[in-house]
Amino acid sequence: MDENHKTFVHFLVTTGTSLGEAPAIQIAYIDLAARVPDARITKASKRDNHSGYYTGQPKTGTGKPTIGIDRTLANLLHPLLTGNRHRTAFTTGTGACISHKALWQHDWDHAGSVTAGRSCCTF
Repeated sequence: MDENHKTFVHFLVTTGTSLGEAPAIQIAYIDLAARVPDARITKASKRDNHSGYYTGQPKTGTGKPTIGIDRTLANLLHPLLTGNRHRTAFTTGTGACISHKALWQHDWDHAGSVTAGRSCCTF
């Protein structure tokens, strides 16, 4: 599994964010220096009527939630949070957005089978 995908899957599993919310999180909204590291959900990736994706408001309804990040995840995220603060935090090794389809087809089943019966995300 791609290293960036491992961190992304770890983020999904440990924070409970959706496959729409997590890829839209910008570097500027992740604070690893806080007493309790956190990320703010301000946007979500959504599918349009033409099988494409766009960034819009999350489905959370009430405000923009802040989610806690444990130290293990914070350590994994640290190397990803360089560069333009308005860039999304989760990208492929080539800098492209992580594709829902590619993640689902190539990594999600693998992540589930590897972590079954274990602590989260020990790939």
